[in-house]
Amino acid sequence: MAYLIAIAISFLLLGGFLALTRFETGRGVRFFGSIRTRFDTGVERTSFIIRHVDWSAVLATLVRTAAARIVHDIAHASLIAVRIIERLLTRVVKYLRSSRQQAAATSDRKKFDLRASLAQLRQTLKKAKEEAEV
Repeated sequence: MAYLIAIAISFLLLGGFLALTRFETGRGVRFFGSIRTRFDTGVERTSFIIRHVDWSAVLATLVRTAAARIVHDIAHASLIAVRIIERLLTRVVKYLRSSRQQAAATSDRKKFDLRASLAQLRQTLKKAKEEAEV
C-alpha cells in the first residue's frame, strides 16, 4: 500500500511540474525566478565538482588520514598504559624500600637491646658473684 501511495505522489508531482513548465513557457514568466536561478547555479557548480574531482585521490587521502589518526590514538593509549604501570611499580618499590629500611632499623634496635641486655646480665652476674664471695 505504501508503494502505491509513493507512486501516486510521484505521478502527481511529475504532472504538476509539467503543468507549471507549460504555464511558464506560455506566459513567458517564471515563478520564483531569482531563487530558482540561484538554485540552478548551485546545482551546476555541484555537478561540475562531482564530475571533475579525483575521487580516488580524495578517498586515498581520507583513508591515509584516518589510519594515521588511529595509529596516533593507539600510541597515545599505550603510552598512558605504560605511565600507569610505571607509577604502580614506583609505588611498589617505594613501599618495599621503606619496609626494608624499617625492618633494618627494627633489627638494629633489637641488636642494640640485646647487647644492652647482655651487658646488664653480665653486671648482674658480676654483682651476684661479688655478693656471694663476701
